[in-house]
Amino acid sequence: MLKDRLFAITKIARRETEIEAVVTINADDEIFEGHFPGHPVLPGACMLQIIKEVLQEALGEQLILKKASSIKFLMQVDPTIINCLKVNINYKKIDASVEIIAAMMAGDSTCLKLKAIFVRLT
Repeated sequence: MLKDRLFAITKIARRETEIEAVVTINADDEIFEGHFPGHPVLPGACMLQIIKEVLQEALGEQLILKKASSIKFLMQVDPTIINCLKVNINYKKIDASVEIIAAMMAGDSTCLKLKAIFVRLT
């Protein structure tokens, strides 16, 4: 888990099929020492993990990524410049899975778009 180390959820709201959250990135996290020295960039894998952890927090369930049918990284996130991100997730529960369409935003700019299926851990 990266929550409470790399990022904190500062706001989260869940509606019937939508989750909105605001996360704050910790620019001092050790991951940025290697990604990349002198030019920190939030790794794409961490962006995906943030979405997963926001989804888990909102639904109160442990999940694992089953399939990502579409991932688009549209913008680099330098945590020394952008440390606050908005996460929007539209979701649908189907049996033991959760289908999502998600976006991560920095202000009005989209950093990531994701269409994926997660399954519940039992």
